Amino acid sequence: MMQKQENVTPLPGVAATIGAGFELVTRHLWLAAVPVVLDLFLWLGPRLGFNALIEQLIDRLATMPMIVDPQPMLEVMLARTNLFTYLSVALVGVPALMTGLTPEKTPLQPAVVEVTGWGEWAGFFLGLTLVGLLLAAVYYTLIARAVGGPEARQWDNVAVHSGRTFARLIGLSILFVFLMALILIPVSMVGAVLGLLSQFAATIVVLAAPVLLLWLVIFMSYTPQGMALNRRPFFPALLESVRIFQLNLLPASGLLLLVVLITQVMNWLMLSADDGSWLTLASVLGHAFVSTALVTAMFIFYRDRYAVAFAAGRPEAAAEQPKQ
Repeated sequence: MMQKQENVTPLPGVAATIGAGFELVTRHLWLAAVPVVLDLFLWLGPRLGFNALIEQLIDRLATMPMIVDPQPMLEVMLARTNLFTYLSVALVGVPALMTGLTPEKTPLQPAVVEVTGWGEWAGFFLGLTLVGLLLAAVYYTLIARAVGGPEARQWDNVAVHSGRTFARLIGLSILFVFLMALILIPVSMVGAVLGLLSQFAATIVVLAAPVLLLWLVIFMSYTPQGMALNRRPFFPALLESVRIFQLNLLPASGLLLLVVLITQVMNWLMLSADDGSWLTLASVLGHAFVSTALVTAMFIFYRDRYAVAFAAGRPEAAAEQPKQ
């Protein structure tokens, strides 16, 4: 009895997926517009400083016994902090080169507005984070439009899809903060109790918290792609991200590791070469292009793996999956 053999097209590997991301962004350079505009604003635009708050923190910490003195690090932050960098939300926001400490020298002297109260700082932090999530929603929606098939490339309802993705990103952020508190608070309490008995055991317990948080980030990392590309609700997108990672543990981890590694090396090289002149503009443009290509590669990876993981078991998923 003869068995029928099906020709199964192998899924692209990590290198091929990253190459596809660069190819797509090369054909649609406008995808990098959002990170370019954000970085230009952070580089040359006005700044929200909070030097007075950092000085207050230094004075308070000086009276407290601590194993590691944070004062030198805090002093470096003085005059180089900018609340507007919260527009690039950690983990899910639009990638930006000018996050962290702002450049000491710029071609134009930016105006600086000082934040003097912790309540004012908290208000700016919350407001700028929400605006950053909205920018991320627009950014992801535009990339999803380019990665999807012809029906996804229509401009109809782009604002609606961006708004829905924005609401779902808020939900994802709230969930992550809740889970982070759920992990850090009990671990800190257990570590404090164990510290009275054994410093080694307390250290092991405390180190378990960042490991658990790292696994959370890893398994949730493809949730924004599900929200923007397949327009999935928040919770199903989260579960599908976990499932895709489970089914593709090595390639999914490899792609994520490469994206982080390339991003970190690129940021270090570009910021090291920053001399405060207009040549930094080339770094801003290059960073936006490479970062967008890497984000697009993650969308392509998700699109291909989603089709294999869910289309066979869910007819509606096949209908949702954009044609390649």
